[in-house]
Amino acid sequence: MKCILSVLLVGLLFVCGCSNKPELKVKYETRSISVTTEPEGARVYQLQMPSAFQTTDLGLTPFDDQPVMVITKVSKIKNYSYSTTESVVKSINYVKVRITKDGYHPFIGYLSTKSDEVVAHSIKLHPVEASSGKSGDTSGPSTVFQTITDQVSDIKEQVRQIGEQAHELRQ
Repeated sequence: MKCILSVLLVGLLFVCGCSNKPELKVKYETRSISVTTEPEGARVYQLQMPSAFQTTDLGLTPFDDQPVMVITKVSKIKNYSYSTTESVVKSINYVKVRITKDGYHPFIGYLSTKSDEVVAHSIKLHPVEASSGKSGDTSGPSTVFQTITDQVSDIKEQVRQIGEQAHELRQ
């Protein structure tokens, strides 16, 4: 009898959709940004949410009126890690970018966007040898450490998802 009840309970849970599968429902909108850097000629990549490992090359600075896709609304987020959830929520109406140039610390951050308006951003890159790591320095060691920490969290989340998919395939 207990066996039959257990089977029914498991079947009921399966039918009700009790799952650990991550779910994300968001609304995207195309917006435009302009970016200048000091020095010019830096490469700008858009980091896609929720996985910052997918990138889109936006080109070399300076550029004007560059279309970007941004999340404007999150209607459902389920079974994602805290750090991934936080990244998705932080990115609402913002575009996450990585700006690189040889000899300079990379800039990784969120740039604001507005509906029906081109938002201009000016970013100063800091030479590798001149970084002081002082508080407020957006390209110093603490930012690099935070970026690495975020990437490790994203990798852990992706590994967890791959493990779940492999488990489902084995069944």
